[in-house]
Parts: sequence; C-alpha cells; structure tokens
Amino acid sequence: MRVEIQDPEALRTIPPASVLAHLRASGWEEAEVWPDRAVVLEKAEAGQRWEAVVPIKTTAPGYARNIFQVVEVLAMLEDRSQLDVFRTLASVGADTIRISARNGVEGKPVSLTYANGLMAGAVSALAAAARAAETPRPAFLGPRSAKVTDFIDHIAVAPSDFDTYELTLLSPVPDPPAQAELFPDSHDLPFSRLATRTLAGALDATHAAIAKAHETDALDSFDAAMSAGVSANFCSAVSAMSDQAREFGDGLVADIAWSALHPIHRSPNAHVSFSLRDVQTLDDASKHLRSRATFENEHILADVFRLTRDPAEFDGHAVLLVELDERLRRVEVMFPSSEYDTVIDAHRRQVKIELHGDLKPKGRGYVLGHPRNLKIVDE
Repeated sequence: MRVEIQDPEALRTIPPASVLAHLRASGWEEAEVWPDRAVVLEKAEAGQRWEAVVPIKTTAPGYARNIFQVVEVLAMLEDRSQLDVFRTLASVGADTIRISARNGVEGKPVSLTYANGLMAGAVSALAAAARAAETPRPAFLGPRSAKVTDFIDHIAVAPSDFDTYELTLLSPVPDPPAQAELFPDSHDLPFSRLATRTLAGALDATHAAIAKAHETDALDSFDAAMSAGVSANFCSAVSAMSDQAREFGDGLVADIAWSALHPIHRSPNAHVSFSLRDVQTLDDASKHLRSRATFENEHILADVFRLTRDPAEFDGHAVLLVELDERLRRVEVMFPSSEYDTVIDAHRRQVKIELHGDLKPKGRGYVLGHPRNLKIVDE
C-alpha cells in the first residue's frame, strides 16, 4: 500500500535545513539561489534532470506543497514509500541507531515479549555507552548520572510495524552555537553526540576483541577495549539482544548513521554484526570485566538478608540483599562493632539500611569493604 504524505502541518514540521542536508548528502547539487526565498537543487538520474525547490522558511507560501514535491520525487527515485522518505527527512537532525537480526527473516512477526526484550537491551547498551563516555570503567553499578538519564530520555523510537526483529532509534543532535563551526570535529561535543560516538567505538572495539579472543582463546583483548567504551554492562546488553535474535536470524547487526545535518566528516557510519557464536564470548567477557571492577564509595540501599550468627553472638558478618545493575545481588559485609546494634535492629525489624562502601565482585555476589555512614531507612 502506497501512502501519500499531504498533511500541510506534518510537512511544515520538516525544517528547510534538514531537507537541504539530505538532498546534498544524496548527490543533489545547488543550481540556483533565490535570495530570501528558496534554494533550487538538481540531480541527473533515470535519464532526466530532476529539480527540487526548497523554500528557506517554513512560513513561506507553498512551503508544504514544495516539500511534498520533494518527498514525491525522492520516493520515486529511491524506490521507497513517501512515508519512509518523510521519516528520513524528519530524522535528519538526529543520529540514527538501527538494531536488527543478522540475515533476518522478513515478515516474521515480533511478539510483545521479544519487542520488549529488544527495547530493554537497546536501552542497556546505550546507557552503558553513555556512562563510558563520562568515565570508562570495566563495569557500572548504581544509578545513572543526570546526563546519561537525560540522553536516554531524549532518544526517540522511529515508527515500526514490528514485522521483523528490528528497532530504529533517533538520537537528536543539537545545533552548534551560531559562531562555531560544525562541532563534530571539535572537542566541545554535545553529550548526545559524544554518547553515540562512544557507542560506535564500543561496537567496533567489541567486534575486534571477540575476533582476538577467538584467535587467542583469551579475554585480554577486552581489557584493552575498555578505553573505547566496552564494559561488562555493554557486553551483556549486546549478548542478550544477539541471543534473542536467534528466533529471527543468526545474530545481531548494529548500524549507526550520523545526522546529515550535523555530519562527522572524520568518522564513517558504523556497521557491526555479531554472530550467535559470539554470544558465549560476550557472556564470558562480561564476567571477566566485572571480576576486575572495584566500585569505590558506592551508595548502597539494602535489606539485611542474613546475620551469620545469632544476635547474641553477632560478630559483624552479615549478608545484604541489594539491587545492583537492575538485579538483586547478595553482598557480604563485615561491620565494625560500633554498628552491631544498628544492623541487628534493621534485621529484626526488616527495614532497609543505607551506607557507603567499596564493592568488589565475589563469585555471583559482591563483598562490601570499608562500610561507613550506616543508618536505618524507616519506611
């Protein structure tokens, strides 16, 4: 079914700069400028010369009609639906992140469960990359920073029919200051662009580390990849999405296309794929990286799950139940004698405690060293 985009209000939401950026990126050449009115671009294709007139203001008379004509021509030349072209123009000001099944089967419906899993995995991967953009670490625990949360909150989901294992996300890139050159090649990047660049770097570095791990039968390559944004959280997220994709293909493909309005001239678009064989390596890498992590001065909100001795003989050794990395984990801790009464009281009353300490992995759980600032959190 071919849908025509003729809603004037919808067409006026596409800024002239986005239309011009897409046309120029697609090989259209500027033929004429009508001062304060419009830019005329031309392209030779399919045996004839095509023309596109783009008014410079959305308030210009006939703006919607001109943009419709551009959409109509692009749909014909690119053999796409007008709706698809409209979505492309609407996303020109954003970096586009596309996640799909490797060699996927077209037309296989995606259930709500799988769609939810794909979305959750994408959020985890983006959050891990954004946290690495702030400070590269082997693993991340605890709440995200305000900058990372804001980045995730501004990611838009492109419309999808969910007739295949695929998700397209749009990360808006703000305009640079008027007096500045295009910032993508400068050091003063907006955080959204810094996060997507880190995502692209982490994907490439993870792919290279997997290849090295297969070659050497060791995981040292992931240690070196941390500086590029690879972390235990990132490996887990990519593994989860790749493993789930086995119902629709034989792995996962991630593509990142930079905003045509704000291109990165020194970095090509990213295209990375992960096979089902890579899932186990990613899981092993996640455990490896997490085992190397020490989380200093972490804020902990916990239940006192167990005292290793009866209250009358309590020696300070307790097991806490803490939500870490969106999962409940057991955390062993040795409290100083000055805190015995507080810990016993919290265990008896079944109320939460909060404290700070240094977390280190131990088996499937953690050990909390140097516990401090302990207090009971009354509901």
